[in-house]
Amino acid sequence: MEDEGQTKGAESSSRPTEPDGGRFDRLEARVRELSDALAAVQSRLSALEGAGVRPAKATPAPSAEEPPSVELPHVPGPTLGEVLPQVAAIGGRTLLILGGGYLLRDLTERGTLSPSLGALAGMLYASIWLFLADRRSLSHPGVSSAFYAVTFALTAFPLLGEVTARFDVLRPVPSALAFGASALALTWVGWRRQFTLGIWAGLVMAVFIVGGTIVQTRQAIPFLFMLIAFALAVDFAASKLRRTVLRAAACALIDVAVFAFSVVQLFSEKYVLAATAVPLTLFAGFMLFYSLRAQFEKRWLSLFERIQACAVLLVGYLAAVLMTRQTEGTPVTVLGVASVVMGAIAYAVAYFLFVVPGKNRVEAWFDTSYALVGLLTGSWLILEEPGFAWAGIGVLFAMLGTRDRHAALPLHAAVCALAAALGSGLAAAVVDAFWGDPRKGLRPLDVPCLTAWAVALIAYLAPLEPTRARSTAAASAGKTLALALAVAGAGALAVSQLISPVAGSGLRTDLGWSSALRTSILAASAVGLAAASRVARFRQAKYLVYPVLGVGALKLLLQDFPNGRALTLFVAFVLIGAASVAAPRIRHKEASRTA
Repeated sequence: MEDEGQTKGAESSSRPTEPDGGRFDRLEARVRELSDALAAVQSRLSALEGAGVRPAKATPAPSAEEPPSVELPHVPGPTLGEVLPQVAAIGGRTLLILGGGYLLRDLTERGTLSPSLGALAGMLYASIWLFLADRRSLSHPGVSSAFYAVTFALTAFPLLGEVTARFDVLRPVPSALAFGASALALTWVGWRRQFTLGIWAGLVMAVFIVGGTIVQTRQAIPFLFMLIAFALAVDFAASKLRRTVLRAAACALIDVAVFAFSVVQLFSEKYVLAATAVPLTLFAGFMLFYSLRAQFEKRWLSLFERIQACAVLLVGYLAAVLMTRQTEGTPVTVLGVASVVMGAIAYAVAYFLFVVPGKNRVEAWFDTSYALVGLLTGSWLILEEPGFAWAGIGVLFAMLGTRDRHAALPLHAAVCALAAALGSGLAAAVVDAFWGDPRKGLRPLDVPCLTAWAVALIAYLAPLEPTRARSTAAASAGKTLALALAVAGAGALAVSQLISPVAGSGLRTDLGWSSALRTSILAASAVGLAAASRVARFRQAKYLVYPVLGVGALKLLLQDFPNGRALTLFVAFVLIGAASVAAPRIRHKEASRTA
């Protein structure tokens, strides 16, 4: 064997070596042959898959420098003749499945099956089609598999509605659990297999079947809890599948349902405390879900989530607050304390995370404003006179706003001053001072009213951080609101000091002169605001000139004309007319100089 090996080695060594150029030529020719064969196979496959498509001619492979370009053949879409048989097949299969459900119902009505056994058989029968929707979507994805999920919704939801309202097999709580399990299973399969047709069917069934069950059983609370869980599941699945319309439909459905329930409970004489848990669960469920999801996904709330968060704040949290106010004792205290504590913590976190560093202005506005609602409503629940608490919060915000560049604190200070004016009675005193009957005595400005007025002055006079907040529209809006409250309080104080002694002296009050006096105060306020707007520090006063003149003109029509006589009307007309001419001119000069 050694001799044979040596002989082969000698022959191989004695064989002439092939030049490199010939070897590359043979490799290039072989690659060209393989490219031609591949092009022929692709043309053949295209001709077989698309009916009536001619196979593309095999073109010679391009040179080694250029990659081969493959022209994909045009495959026409399905024709009407091809679509109609599929639609008919899907519709016929759905009708056959529904026919099987009616067969079980007939057996139950005849007594062959007991109601409990018929309900169990019906649910097992419906579950088969949901299982097939999940399994067949792997091998046959598309509308055909999705219609199995639709068939499940069309079978399971009416079945549960009948065994609850008609056969009385399930009580409301077990029925709501069964509805919830069916809805969650349908949503899970739709999200897992990425078809939303079944989820849409579940939403439609929830509107009609679950709504009808609520009307017939008159037990809305357990079914609303089920709908809240269903809406949360659909919100998650639709966001993952990028189906915004489906997501909006689910959220709108539960928002409207809880709002209608809360309105009925607020005006019902048979209000029960457990009903408060429904809107409160809506609020807590969505906010906890959005917060945890944003933390896990390391992102901020989306625009849709912010809109839904505001919606559940209105129809969830505020509805729960109004419903709780109808009771007394522990529930009011618990909700109020929880609101104050959670609001204070949330505001502090948002302040130190976003306001102080000056990062993410949108998140700073949303988080601080959301927390402020909890602070104000919580203190309204637990305090008999919340005006002092709101005044203290307003002073705190005004002081903090002097060192921060963000405009949220100045605006929130003005909002707290407005809340204090409403809670202390200052707003009512202002209305009574200008529109009340002085013969019956005007409402005095007591200590709470004066405190709210002082808070408005502080909120307006507190300086702003000059680099950014002074130039923002939000800070200007906050200062304008605080100035409006301060001017209204000063006007009410002036009216009470000038008219109340006359009313309290026992003399008959002259309504004509009292009306003229009020008009003179409004005219002087308009001119004073116009003059103050010429100073840069009080430039927000220019926004109040025309509103004050408008109030004066309206007062002439509604109060001075019915109660005045010639002399008092002359005084009122002269004063308000002179103010209407002078104030815009002064304000115009200030605007021109600023421009």
